[in-house]
Amino acid sequence: MPIRRVLSFPTPDFKTLEEAQNWARRLTETLHEDATLRSYDIDTAITTTSHNHAASDINSGTLVHERGGLEADVSGYAGLVKISSGATSQVTDDSTNWNTAYTHSQIVGGDSVHVSTAENTAWDAAYTHSQIAGGNSVHVSTTENTNWDTAYTHSQAAHTYSTTAKARAYLSADQDDLTNNTWTQVNLNAESYDPGGNYDHDGGGYDFVVPVTGYYHISWSVFMHELTANTMYDSAIYVNGTETSRIQAVAPTTDGMSIGGSDVLYLTASQSVELWARSRSGGNAVDITSGAEDTFMAIHLISI
Repeated sequence: MPIRRVLSFPTPDFKTLEEAQNWARRLTETLHEDATLRSYDIDTAITTTSHNHAASDINSGTLVHERGGLEADVSGYAGLVKISSGATSQVTDDSTNWNTAYTHSQIVGGDSVHVSTAENTAWDAAYTHSQIAGGNSVHVSTTENTNWDTAYTHSQAAHTYSTTAKARAYLSADQDDLTNNTWTQVNLNAESYDPGGNYDHDGGGYDFVVPVTGYYHISWSVFMHELTANTMYDSAIYVNGTETSRIQAVAPTTDGMSIGGSDVLYLTASQSVELWARSRSGGNAVDITSGAEDTFMAIHLISI
């Protein structure tokens, strides 16, 4: 019987061990099926040397980091390990920059980032101003420092003066016989409170001296009695001797009447704020009633 060539088995050229195993399995099965075949009837010998790798190839060369390993023994390293282009080394001369990066990563409060020495000033400024802002840390360039410092200064001033730039003064004794159709200062000679000592209640001026420039809310009331029915009466806030805000009312009867109001004024430091009143009754008998609940002026800083 002629020998049948096994055409289904091409020249072996294995790239992996699995290919060689598959080929061997198929060869064994064929030999079992046809007992007349002999080993030298196979076209060519098995050869895998062109694609084999020695054990040393796995322990060195490019296969190491391609398989997720390191190309150096790092067991003796101390500190940080640097990996660049697949090569490993110990970080030594760059430790200052690494320490800086770690420090600033603490400031940012997020992921660790590398910060060069040249950026340290800007990062420190950012950290400082982020504390001022009271929010998330932000990067602040040198050119922005002036604006941030100004904001910080004003925030400090606002905090300080918000607790002291306020006062409430009232009339403790009746102020009698207003001259008809003439503006008269109301001598508020007692205080409900004045934590900043900005109101003069002892006769020097009966005025509030503005401690810091800003927006102030002012409310007031002047209670008058001995009126003439159907005549006009006024109360007003004066700033540095000039009428700034006025309230008018007509007396319906001869009974007493309160003439009061409120306003928000932008005032500058050292300006003087006073309460004034006027009777247009036609006579000089109108009086201003005393009492903390009747005749008063209250002034509070809102913002700067």
